[in-house]
Amino acid sequence: MEGLPARQFGKQNISEFAIAPRFTWSGFPWNDYVYTRFRVAPIGVSINSRKSKLEEEKDSNGENGSKRVLYYSFFEIALSPPSAKENEFFIRLHHRCAFFNQIAKHINGEDFVLLGFRRDF
Repeated sequence: MEGLPARQFGKQNISEFAIAPRFTWSGFPWNDYVYTRFRVAPIGVSINSRKSKLEEEKDSNGENGSKRVLYYSFFEIALSPPSAKENEFFIRLHHRCAFFNQIAKHINGEDFVLLGFRRDF
C-alpha cells in the first residue's frame, strides 16, 4: 500500500492525497549492472483539497463535472546502483480520472509525469 501527499503548482495551486495498493517487480536480467524496479498501482483513490480547474468540463446543461475524489493509478520505473539499492532515481506516470465516467460524468482526467530521487531507510 502506498500513500502519496502531493502539491500542484503553476496553473493551479492544489493539494492532493492518493492511496493505492502497489505491486513491484524487480526480476530483471540486467540487475547486476543497473538495479531496476517496475511498480504499478492499478486502482486507487485520489482526493484533492478542492475541485481542479484542469479537470473541469461542462456538460450540455452547463454543469461542472469536476470532483474532488477520483480514481488514481500510477506506473513507475526506478533505477539504482546494485551496490546501493536504497538510492533510486525514478520516473512515474501519475493518473487521475473518472474511470470511464463511473465516478463522475464530464471529467477531464489529469496525467502528471514525475521525476525524482528516493532513498529508502
